[in-house]
Amino acid sequence: RPFRLFLNRLKARFNVKNDSAWERFASRRERFITKQKRSLIRYWRKDVRYATLGRLSHQFDYFVCGSDQIWTPDPVFFDPYYFLTFVNDKPKIAYAPSFGRSSFPDDKADLVRLALRDFAHLSVREETGKRIIESITGRNDVETVLDPTMLLTAHEWESRLHLDRSKCPDGPYALFYFLGDQSWYRLEATSFCKQKGIQE
Repeated sequence: RPFRLFLNRLKARFNVKNDSAWERFASRRERFITKQKRSLIRYWRKDVRYATLGRLSHQFDYFVCGSDQIWTPDPVFFDPYYFLTFVNDKPKIAYAPSFGRSSFPDDKADLVRLALRDFAHLSVREETGKRIIESITGRNDVETVLDPTMLLTAHEWESRLHLDRSKCPDGPYALFYFLGDQSWYRLEATSFCKQKGIQE
């Protein structure tokens, strides 16, 4: 799980030995996240298996896909179902997915072209993603939109997550959260903070 991996990296970075404390923190955090998700999203409470996704076409009127890098061509994560290929005769919408790269391999282009041809609305979160879709499909109606996390204001996030600003550091600061374990991310971020006089 990404969150568990994140916790393990935090433990390693700060040399934390008390596993039980971290386990309690992880458990509380996961319960909090689950509670927040349920308060914001009405879930369809049925067990859906990969092999039976095709049956969902009869259950819903619209299908929306999105989220970071669901359309990555990386062999480990690439999956045609993330392009809603299991949906038949229902409108399909893409809101802010990402390819996670600036180019797309030719060996998957034909499959993606077929998968995207019947989307009612297409949007991505990066200009590079827009160019990829336009070059693969020939469509010129692709929009670039905000990452969904940016649709709420800072005040709305604070209110929904019950954040306390009084616990934040005084003055400007940066919170680093990296995807992957590449040291140059941290070096670049640290350098930027030093140039701008921002706390890390």
